[in-house]
Amino acid sequence: MHDTQCPSGDELSAYLVGIVPLDRSEWLTAHVDGCAECRAAVQTLDRPAETQVAGLRHAVTYTREALCRSNATPIAEQGAIAEQDPIAEQGPIAEQGPIPEQGCIAKLGRVRDYRLLKKLGEGGMGTVYKALHTRLDKIVALKVLPAGRLRDPRVVARFEREMKAVGKLEHTRIVRALDAGEHDGTHYLVMEHVEGLDLAKLSQQLGPLGVADACELARQAAEGLEHAYQHDLVHRDVKPSNLMLSADGQVKVLDLGLALLRGGQVPSGERAPSGELTGDGQVMGTPDYVAPEQIESSHTVDIRADVYALGCTLYTLLIGTAPFDGPAHDTPLKKLMAHLSLPAAPLGEKRADVHPDLAAFVEQMLAKDPAGRPATPAEVVAALARWSQGCDLQRLWSQAAAQVAALAEVGAVVQVGAVGQIGAVVQVGAVGQLGQ
Repeated sequence: MHDTQCPSGDELSAYLVGIVPLDRSEWLTAHVDGCAECRAAVQTLDRPAETQVAGLRHAVTYTREALCRSNATPIAEQGAIAEQDPIAEQGPIAEQGPIPEQGCIAKLGRVRDYRLLKKLGEGGMGTVYKALHTRLDKIVALKVLPAGRLRDPRVVARFEREMKAVGKLEHTRIVRALDAGEHDGTHYLVMEHVEGLDLAKLSQQLGPLGVADACELARQAAEGLEHAYQHDLVHRDVKPSNLMLSADGQVKVLDLGLALLRGGQVPSGERAPSGELTGDGQVMGTPDYVAPEQIESSHTVDIRADVYALGCTLYTLLIGTAPFDGPAHDTPLKKLMAHLSLPAAPLGEKRADVHPDLAAFVEQMLAKDPAGRPATPAEVVAALARWSQGCDLQRLWSQAAAQVAALAEVGAVVQVGAVGQIGAVVQVGAVGQLGQ
């Protein structure tokens, strides 16, 4: 039986990122619900921005307490909320605890014809390995569904949906799916192996990017999103960490785990909105990059939601921070409310070398009303071509990779919320499609 004393701050932080044992997590959920002091403490703790902020009500009824309760409940144990939320991501890879793995995978063995060589990373919806297809002698990235998730059919359904979504696409700007299936109870997705850095790491290493480089990164990402759009897919989670720059200067769109098939088809495991303002809903996306209409209804958005998120991404690459960042927007709730009602600070106020026409176009991408934005990613591709002249993405990648390698050599440390400090092991290589 668990003690009745309030948990420590460290344990509450671990609870928020989902790295406490299941039985303890259940006790903590009940305790936080019934303890005003712990609920208040939870609100002050640093936490990763969830890929899905689940259980929030309509914007006009949002409260800090509702946010606390929805974010503090581990996804697999959300009860009624989980009935309508297939799976909510639990934060960036470095902020996750170890994910239970299965049989041969835990020993870096084999999955069918694939020999696992090295773990590249892990997130809430899977672990990605560098692997060798032994029959073809080909290096690939292999993503597997963690064993601990297999007992939830919604999670399996979402993983299978990701397989189908990425399998529909064949484009140089999107990480290609090569194979998928199940082997000895292990669900897996095989993708091309890409040497590169995601744009979040690149921005962290280099700060604000040159105008031409930032615009070319966004332009190439828009090419990938246009291809998805032509196949009736809306990504719904465009952000820097879901865009990779390869060593040869090519941008790849990652992670179609939240992709929505247009035409009114609600993905398996998601419930269509009832239309009642007081009913429980869900916000899919990441608070720094989510479109206003996606906050109100994740199931009815179109490609213009991805255009908005790409606009936020371009803003981040140019300025070094997301449109709604800093002390004034220090919680996911404040970020969501800002996306709904506040304009981003004009680029011209943040950076003098941004041409007024480019600043105006980014402002258009960030229009609150979807009708005010470019209608398709193709329009973004055409507009940004003018501002991409003189870019050098291979040089950009080399600069960022060199800094990452230097940090790894000196044994840099990173802060993980309030849980503690860990030695940074930065992977410069294939990330594949991680649920970050």
